[in-house]
Amino acid sequence: MTRHSKPSRSAVNKIFGEELPKTSVDEREDDPSARETEHETWLRDNIPPHHK
Repeated sequence: MTRHSKPSRSAVNKIFGEELPKTSVDEREDDPSARETEHETWLRDNIPPHHK
């Protein structure tokens, strides 16, 4: 069997068109207060007319 070398990051970027993040979403620090604010803003912006 032949051993394949790992493709370089630039080769992957050339194929997929953008740089992949170094960490996944579940590994990143998340600001829960920002997420809560975004959620509350969405809820306020999307109140059905019969609830106003």
